[in-house]
Amino acid sequence: MLQPTPQLPLAVAYQMRNAVAHGYFKVDLGIVWQTIQGDLGDFQVQIQQARDTLGLDSNPHRKP
Repeated sequence: MLQPTPQLPLAVAYQMRNAVAHGYFKVDLGIVWQTIQGDLGDFQVQIQQARDTLGLDSNPHRKP
């Protein structure tokens, strides 16, 4: 069972995914690019911190 991690903006990521997946020609590529450039690095750090806190392996594809 997953533990809640309120520091991760998962709702925002989910909304962005829905907008891109279902917005088709309404998607503002400038906003998407700005998000990629400005937010994904911080998001990756937050995800890694949550994984570390939960004791999860940082490489899920690593063979035991």
